[in-house]
Amino acid sequence: MTLHQIDLTGITGTIIPEEQLSQIEQLVNWTNEDIQEMRDAIDQINSFNPHPFSDETFIKAQDLWVRLISRIPLGFIELNHSHIVRARELTDKLFSTQDEISYPKITWLGRFSFPNAPVFYGAVPHNNSQSYLLTSMMETCKDITNDACTRQYFDFCIGRWKLNSPFYVMNLCMDDVHLANNTWIKGGLAKQLEDLKPVVNPTNYELIREFWELLSFFTTVEDPTQTNYFISSALFASIRSYYQHMRNVQINGVIYPSAKTDRVGLNIALVPEAADEFLSLTDATLFRVQRGNDIKHFNVFHYCEPAKAIDGKFTLVPCQQMLSAGIGRVNPKQ
Repeated sequence: MTLHQIDLTGITGTIIPEEQLSQIEQLVNWTNEDIQEMRDAIDQINSFNPHPFSDETFIKAQDLWVRLISRIPLGFIELNHSHIVRARELTDKLFSTQDEISYPKITWLGRFSFPNAPVFYGAVPHNNSQSYLLTSMMETCKDITNDACTRQYFDFCIGRWKLNSPFYVMNLCMDDVHLANNTWIKGGLAKQLEDLKPVVNPTNYELIREFWELLSFFTTVEDPTQTNYFISSALFASIRSYYQHMRNVQINGVIYPSAKTDRVGLNIALVPEAADEFLSLTDATLFRVQRGNDIKHFNVFHYCEPAKAIDGKFTLVPCQQMLSAGIGRVNPKQ
């Protein structure tokens, strides 16, 4: 397996520098044998379902991903929003520190996390809509959209994190449904594809598009099994390791469509180092989500004025209505 030491961080929503396009042209100068090997790797990744998670399958998935990402350029885009949000469901008490609502120190298998490798999951504003607040809550608590769950109310603490400076993340938003609701991502992706087209032949261009769509697919399965999780987390682990060791590039994270909002919302997953460097908690507040007659309709109530974070600490003061109803999962009045 040949590993190409080429820095492709110039692939963003802006114009790709001419020297970067030249590097891409060299990178995707594939033979028919190369193309067949990559298609075989894609077929093997798709065949994992319904393999159960194990160390052996995780390592095998990583090897297949590296065969692909070492040859196929990835799409990056600059995140320059004023802030992002992260939700945490309340159980029996209010939170009061940044550590309680930031990424966990010990983690489990998730969309992009795996044991002992936590990530910061959050939601990104898009198209001037406030729906990203609900996106963060729905992604945090799967029971909101679980037919088998009998609970009607769900309480959350939402932290708002300002961006200390713009930074780049890998773009996994190639889904037509999401792009129709996110003009910012759509415009950046269109520019990337426009810049790529003149420097690669049509066959290779279509393979790049096909691969990008495959990446997007593994982030938009609405009810992912553990199999889907280990494939996507193996992808993220492979990208981080390959770019760091072979291209000396730190991957900050990824943005991807929200499966829980039918691919309308925009999620982000950041490595802890990027979250610590680029994000600062400004305030926290409380919300309650009430399910309607079905799992697609909700009422959202804001139950607290934003509490300013100072040195990683904040004091939430719920309104009397929330206090009277009870807080969290142990609420006897729910």
